[in-house]
Amino acid sequence: MLRVQSIRVQSIAALVVSSVVGVALPGCSSSTAPSWMPDWMTVKPPFKALQFESSPPGADATVVATTGQAAQTCKTPCSLSVPLSKQSVTFSLNGYISQTLPVDVHDTTDFAPNPVQVTLQAAPAKPKTTRPKSPDTAGTSGGQR
Repeated sequence: MLRVQSIRVQSIAALVVSSVVGVALPGCSSSTAPSWMPDWMTVKPPFKALQFESSPPGADATVVATTGQAAQTCKTPCSLSVPLSKQSVTFSLNGYISQTLPVDVHDTTDFAPNPVQVTLQAAPAKPKTTRPKSPDTAGTSGGQR
């Protein structure tokens, strides 16, 4: 009789585990898990160094991950440790046109491309505005000497 109860407990435990795994796996395939799922049940992507280079150097490289991580920024040339998932990186530098590039995951082991390189284009010069000259009021006072 004790053996039958042990088999029942094992069967119930296996059913519970398979139910939990069945509920947890769909959350693993999406970028974010359902809000009701505890953190310990979700699989988070590993972190990997992603390198950034720009011409001219000194641009801000801002990474926005699709996994809900906070954005990170560094000045090129630089690298950041980010989740091994799809990313987008925006390069910006005063006097240049900002550019945003996608970064994908290659063979689930590295980013493509890595390093992310960009050549920034100079922003068009803003036209200088000329202010109208103020009229000379010294000669219009009416009183001459």
